[in-house]
Parts: sequence; structure tokens; C-alpha cells
Amino acid sequence: MNEIKKVEELGISPAPWMRRWYCCPNDIVDANGKWTADAKDFDEEHAKYAEADANLIAAAPELYEALRELVEIIEDGVDGGDDPDYYVEHAKAALTKAAGGAE
Repeated sequence: MNEIKKVEELGISPAPWMRRWYCCPNDIVDANGKWTADAKDFDEEHAKYAEADANLIAAAPELYEALRELVEIIEDGVDGGDDPDYYVEHAKAALTKAAGGAE
């Protein structure tokens, strides 16, 4: 398989991203506090999704990196010094953030 780029090689805004009030309540800012994206609530129907959408967008870099690490460990196996629990915990933390939990 081709080498999967690390998150910092993707050309995206610096991670981690966070859901913060920048101009609107569900804005996404990068590691430098700069606006990156938003999840707008254009109407009442979409307003119920805006916060959850913003949480998922903010977790995107961590989700990408956790998945990349899991693919790598599955393909290459765990080296003697690698702790597989680290990769599982990293993935769980990204999933928790995507679900609106702690950043």
C-alpha cells in the first residue's frame, strides 16, 4: 500500500482544531486560534445539527491521524516496543471529541 500522509503533511490548517465562538457559536478554529470552518444553522431544521456537525469537523484531524495509525499498525504489526493500547486510546479520544466530548 502507498504511504499514507501524516496529518501535518495534508496541507490543512494546523491541528488540533476546536469548536469555538469566533464569529458564530459553531465556528472551527485551528491550533493558532484562526477561523478554519463553521457549521451554520441556516434554518430551524438545520440548527439542531450545527453543534454536532461542528464537533465532528473539529475532530477531523485527530480522526484522520488515529485512523492512519491504526491502518499502519494493522499493516505492519506491533513492534516489540509499541504499546497497542496507545493507538486504541488515541482513536477513542478522537471519537470522543467527534461526539462532543472533551477536547
